Amino acid sequence: MAKIIEKIILFGIIAFYFIFIKKVKSIIVNGLAFAPLAQTELYSYIANEFNEYSERNNLNITFNINLFTSNNSTANTDDFYSVTDSFFKKKSQKYDIYFYNNVYTPSFESYLLDLNKLLPENHINMYKNIEEYKYSYNNKLVGMPFFINYSVMYNNVQLLEKYGRQIPNTWNELLETGIYILEKEKKNNDEIIIYNGAFVDDEIGMGSIYEFFYSYRDDINAKTVDLTSKNTLDALIMMKKLKNELSSDHIYSNLDIIVQTLIDGNGLFIKTSLMDIPVNKSYKITTIPGNKKGISGTITGGYNVGLNGYIKEEKIEPSREVLMYITSKDVQKKIITDRHRFSGISSLYNEKEVCDKVNICEIYKKLQFVERPLTLTNNYSGYSGIFRYYIYKYLYGDDDMNPAEILKKIDDLTKYYYISPKLKDSNIGIFIFIIYGILSFIIIFSSIFLFIDKFDSYFSFLSKDFWILSLIGYVLILYISYLDLGKVTILKCYLKLLFQYLSFTFIFIPIFCRLISNYPEVNKFSEWINNHQYIFVVTFIIIDLLISGLISNSFSINNIINHDSKNFQTCKINGIFSNILIIATALFKLMIILFSLFLIFLEWFLKITYNDVRLCTAAYYISILLIILLTIFDNINIRNYNVYFTIRELTIIIFVITNYILLYGIRIMIIMNNNKNNKDYYIEKTTQSSIEEISSSLKRFSTTSEISSVNNSSSSSSKDSYPLLIKLLNYHYRNEIISTKYKNKLPVIGNKIRNNGVQSSVNYRSNNMIYNKRTYSSVDYNEKILLSKNYKNENQIKDNKLNDRMATAIECDIPKPKNILIEKNKDISETNNSLSNVDFYITESKDALLPNKKITFESKHSILDNNGDISESRNILLKHNDIPESIDISIIDNNNNNNKSKNNIEKINTLMKNQKDITDN
Repeated sequence: MAKIIEKIILFGIIAFYFIFIKKVKSIIVNGLAFAPLAQTELYSYIANEFNEYSERNNLNITFNINLFTSNNSTANTDDFYSVTDSFFKKKSQKYDIYFYNNVYTPSFESYLLDLNKLLPENHINMYKNIEEYKYSYNNKLVGMPFFINYSVMYNNVQLLEKYGRQIPNTWNELLETGIYILEKEKKNNDEIIIYNGAFVDDEIGMGSIYEFFYSYRDDINAKTVDLTSKNTLDALIMMKKLKNELSSDHIYSNLDIIVQTLIDGNGLFIKTSLMDIPVNKSYKITTIPGNKKGISGTITGGYNVGLNGYIKEEKIEPSREVLMYITSKDVQKKIITDRHRFSGISSLYNEKEVCDKVNICEIYKKLQFVERPLTLTNNYSGYSGIFRYYIYKYLYGDDDMNPAEILKKIDDLTKYYYISPKLKDSNIGIFIFIIYGILSFIIIFSSIFLFIDKFDSYFSFLSKDFWILSLIGYVLILYISYLDLGKVTILKCYLKLLFQYLSFTFIFIPIFCRLISNYPEVNKFSEWINNHQYIFVVTFIIIDLLISGLISNSFSINNIINHDSKNFQTCKINGIFSNILIIATALFKLMIILFSLFLIFLEWFLKITYNDVRLCTAAYYISILLIILLTIFDNINIRNYNVYFTIRELTIIIFVITNYILLYGIRIMIIMNNNKNNKDYYIEKTTQSSIEEISSSLKRFSTTSEISSVNNSSSSSSKDSYPLLIKLLNYHYRNEIISTKYKNKLPVIGNKIRNNGVQSSVNYRSNNMIYNKRTYSSVDYNEKILLSKNYKNENQIKDNKLNDRMATAIECDIPKPKNILIEKNKDISETNNSLSNVDFYITESKDALLPNKKITFESKHSILDNNGDISESRNILLKHNDIPESIDISIIDNNNNNNKSKNNIEKINTLMKNQKDITDN
């Protein structure tokens, strides 16, 4: 008895182990699938087969499948895609294995594991006959084929034999036979379904449409459908004719009737995929008819199985075991023989064991496959929906709709339009091409004026090489427009950005360089720029090349999809770093433009660039306006490619024409209208009209500044602290450049009451021309001033003694020199002895112009006359073009009465600014 009890206890322990403990240790693998059209049995069959296999081999793996069907939800293929996509985006680990329609392989590629790393090569090679893009994408094995769907026709041979008809080989035969049998049958059976179509609003319907179009091809070897061909147009017309003559909207768009019709046999021609149901024996399976005998068509569909990319680490190996089993040759064989589905292993259709059980092998060998247009777009799901929308709009809509227009709209969904430079493709393209060619020729040809010596003065604003660089910039901008013609490519995108950067540099940086060089007061920075102009410009070119190189791999093509108009493509820059770099570069170039405008303001009245800066201002403002408009349009979602292209090209053309004319072309216009060949004529002509304006502005500014200075004098802490605004306005109203080599300090302008400022007039040489500079200044004792006077010929002064005395004057140290000697005598010898006692030497004698060399004087005072008459001194000075009419102070001395001169100086408290150096050029 005790032994019996021991055996019972032992048996109980063993049973408990196998029932509970072993079960607890079993790993559960969860799968998700969609089962339309009575495919539920197939998934249940596979799950049961694996679980039995797992138990037999002690794998301790349980496979469960959660099915979406029409019975437990209202979902269709598209809805299941959305559900699956939501799981992926949430990085859900709820399901380890996904069964999905193979059309979604590109969409799910990033969410599924690469099976190349998990499956043996010989296992993968069994499916090599299937197009790789159905289960592979971006060189990644996304999934393995679970089963394949091919459309076939179930023909009711009993009804055909009853009325003496044959299985049709063409659509016309099907239409004729259907009409005949419908007329006969509707007397006793008005519910008979002659032809179902299966044109439903999901991916099954897309397959039905595409294979119908494919069956109308002329060449049996054709692999694609030409939507714009007459054959496709005839197919669409026939599609609607079959519905109107043999079916109805309800039958055409309903899948639920298919299963029941195949079971009860109340249908004549039922198109569907192979069905895993007890089909009525009156049906015989054949290929789908075509437009011609011997031509057919069937869409290639089916479902793949893949592993969740977010799967738990401990479930990867069990899930791999499940997938290996499902896609093994033995299981695939059962799918054909037991479940009446096509397999992706083509070698099975040559095995006698398979072909003897089902009539699939013969059908498979007669099928003429066509693939869905998966590669035409990056968003096939969206494309398929719009494709069906247009077809069904005609198929189930108004009979007056033009089927050709419908097909054209569908073709436009995957066709990207562009302006072609070829005459046969586009009239506007060749027109724009010619316009760009003419503009390029004019710009290049106009450079010839730079090499004609007598026109040098017209182009003195920039050097010849900088003018040529600017002209190259205009051509580069036009070449950007050339790149807009034709199909968009990654290379074109890169070149357009590179040329955009370089053209900006070529056009505006030389001007920027000149504006810096013309800063109203010469300083170390402006002098360095003036002496290293090429280094300055080349630096910006190198920056452009570096920036464009850094983002060269960030370009992609942006597809602008329009449902009701034509698609087109634009360039797109990907990546946060690249976009930040683009924005930073744009801001940098904008700052250059703004700073150039600031410099133009400071140099507004410079006589040497008086008209040039005004032309530059107009060009800058027009450029800013066009850039702003182009930026706005780029950020507006323009869906019409004609509008997009027109706006872009017009902006570029206007930019080139306006900038070219304002900065360069206007000079050629002046040359063409000018009969004078005087080299200095342009300078005279362009500055003559501005002198009165400058003088008037200076007077107004001087008066205003004096009042402002008096009102603000109490707030000034010292005479060396000056308001920035006044300083800038001082620069703005200057008409020439002053040297500041010795760190000048600019006083409050016009502050004569408080500081007794003395106005002085000085000269400098630039580009072989002498210009006058008006300034208010105060000079301390014993500070050096460099003075250069204009002369036309150095040989006019040949008195070596004079030159020697000049040199002596340069070297001499005059503690407190007093005079500026105004000499009216023709003979310079009379004044030789007094040269060492004067500060500034001014004479009416044309033979006594100072030589073109730096003459250093130690000075603190302004102007002295020779007869004690200030008014006479002023009149004498005004005879010299270099002395402005607004000269204020004269200090009088003719008889070497230093005390008298000194007293006069003290009476008017003459102060000049800390200005140490007025240079020759």
